[in-house]
Amino acid sequence: MKESAHILLIHQNLDEIDGEISFLKGRGFDVSSLSASKIGSIFKAIDIGKVDVIVLDGGLSPASIFDFLKKLRSMQSTACVLLSEVVSDANKAAALLRAGIFDMLKAPRPLDRLEKMIRQGLKNRQKLTRILQLSDRLDSAYKQLEEDRNHLQKWSDDLGRLYTLNQTLSESLEIEEVAQSLTVNLRKVIPYDIACLFLKNGQKVQIYTDQQKSAAFLERVSSDTIRSAQQLLEKGDLPSGPIVRKGGAEILVPLRVATEKIGILRLIRFSKEVFNDYQSRILAMISTSISLAIRNAEIHQEVQELASKDELTSLLNRRAFLNVVNREFKRTARYETSLALILIDVDNFKEINDGFGHLVGDQVLREISQLIIKSVRDVDTVARYGGDELVVVLPKTNLQEAMIAAQRIRKRIRTALFQCGDQTVRITISMGIAQCPASLIKTPEDLFRLADQALYAAKKKGRNRIESPPLSAVGARGGSQIDGIRR
Repeated sequence: MKESAHILLIHQNLDEIDGEISFLKGRGFDVSSLSASKIGSIFKAIDIGKVDVIVLDGGLSPASIFDFLKKLRSMQSTACVLLSEVVSDANKAAALLRAGIFDMLKAPRPLDRLEKMIRQGLKNRQKLTRILQLSDRLDSAYKQLEEDRNHLQKWSDDLGRLYTLNQTLSESLEIEEVAQSLTVNLRKVIPYDIACLFLKNGQKVQIYTDQQKSAAFLERVSSDTIRSAQQLLEKGDLPSGPIVRKGGAEILVPLRVATEKIGILRLIRFSKEVFNDYQSRILAMISTSISLAIRNAEIHQEVQELASKDELTSLLNRRAFLNVVNREFKRTARYETSLALILIDVDNFKEINDGFGHLVGDQVLREISQLIIKSVRDVDTVARYGGDELVVVLPKTNLQEAMIAAQRIRKRIRTALFQCGDQTVRITISMGIAQCPASLIKTPEDLFRLADQALYAAKKKGRNRIESPPLSAVGARGGSQIDGIRR
């Protein structure tokens, strides 16, 4: 990440941020500032395309903030926007995140915290740029696939099945589905007994056959395919077309996009009928479509991972969590089931960061994330909401069942030992639980707000506890609790 990143500070009183400007310049950033009163003319005053991070004053009116974010999106700016305000209203916070706010800073903002959030914002911007680049490549590859498909339409009726194959390859962006579609439809054009697909990114072989073969036999086929593929891919230049081997009993099809080698397709026959030149030419013709379909799926998978994963913990990020909870909320209403949400906050996490450093704090957060994953079901979703706040979405789970799951998480973390420098420490968590359906929960935001209220009560009552606010007390914080669990 370049240290000369351009930071724009928009504030009500520029005199108040002289210290911040000097600090950030001293840290190697290119810093400019603008009075909040001139935010309406910012796009005329500043080349927004050269701005990497924008820090907005929380004193601006909501209308001004949303209007600014809308104009920023319309200019296709990739600048990361931070808001110097902690928004307690869940609806407003969600709206700001959807509008383009990356994160929120509590005012007054400590210089070290400001720098950390700016650097996180720059990382987010770098990730966004990478996603846009991958999306452009995906669009370009799809256009090339479309051109190839149009070319196939001009061929004779004998190539109709190949056209169908080409169509089915473009219908999915999941690698497994693309491979399955390829092997099923290719057999209709070129009969084979075993198909082996080796992809360079995965370094493994997928085998497709309808014949009864022993596991040992298929293992030998897999090993031989890997060996042949690696030898072929390690060469400076791939052959221009398929390679017929073993007297025509098998054929290798190099897969590539432009000059990029992505894998090998191997077809095997046990019958006396060998692969002929005509079939070799067909495979040469469709190899580009196969390669593009596979590469599209790989790019799609990479885009999905970049867009949905939290960089530090590898959990789902906040945006992905919002998608999950919205989907599960609709499913709960449709099928009349229950849905629980657990909001988790690491107790005294700031002391860990201050006492042992942020690298240790990051490692602790990663370990806690893994402990939570081990404590819940495969159908449950664990995400990082922000900072040291984590969240668990539990489908088909009522309040009592969610309490049991929360106790399991709390116990696992409370009894674990965490290495902090040369010390071994124990860590506790506070948890807030809410569940629906409930008469006062109409939206996913209502569900989250109740869990947040419960978490607030848990921290206020001394931390290291689980709370669940009574639905009759929406908006009120706190409530009675029994044996460390609020009921």
